[in-house]
Amino acid sequence: MSRKLTKPGLKPITVLLRQIQGATRHATEEALRNSDLTAAQANVLTELAYGQPRSNAELARLDSVTPQSMVEILASLERRGLISRSAKPDRGRAMPAELTKEGHSQLLSVHLAMRQVEQRLLNSLSSADISRLRKLLEACLAGIEREHSGNGSDE
Repeated sequence: MSRKLTKPGLKPITVLLRQIQGATRHATEEALRNSDLTAAQANVLTELAYGQPRSNAELARLDSVTPQSMVEILASLERRGLISRSAKPDRGRAMPAELTKEGHSQLLSVHLAMRQVEQRLLNSLSSADISRLRKLLEACLAGIEREHSGNGSDE
């Protein structure tokens, strides 16, 4: 007896987000080719530019990589003089990373590459759609972060 396979309905939004993330990462790697940076390195530089110094663990969580992978990313950025890390007495063993002067100057090429990818991603949307999408994504992020922080975890 043969079972008839049925096609599922709409693709789950989480699957679409994962596919967009993968396509965006690939396009970002291509756009960064001339800067000699990976997408992961560019993400770290961008995160540090928009926030305070961050530890290896914080950056790993933000970029969805293992702490071991982030150690390698940070070491390569530090060797290139784009970030500095030093122990802070109030942070325990953590050595928060922060941008150096060279790191700040590298941000221009990183942001130009990211804007090219963003333009490709959003080129079929109106300005109003883009504004709405940004608000919706921020609301989704806030909702999942609120849910995560409310579960008793200390992360």
